[in-house]
Amino acid sequence: MSHRAVAATFAVRLSSIKRWPGTARTGATLAPGRSPGRPPRFDQHDRDVLRARLDAAPDATRDAHVAWGNQQHPDLPVARATLDRAITRLG
Repeated sequence: MSHRAVAATFAVRLSSIKRWPGTARTGATLAPGRSPGRPPRFDQHDRDVLRARLDAAPDATRDAHVAWGNQQHPDLPVARATLDRAITRLG
């Protein structure tokens, strides 16, 4: 099977098909790695605290939650968009 056919079969780029044999020869994993970027702002502890805050004040607006969080931790201010994403991820 040609490199092009393999790339089409697995829906990957031809450059990946060319790179993988060399990567496998070195003993490195072929599993996808983490995407580069900033680490998440909310770790597990922060998510637990946010969940408790949402349970304690279910009628509060998101802006009120942001103000509360920034008051509790003025050294680590949180933007409304960051809080929106965290709440969305909580479900």
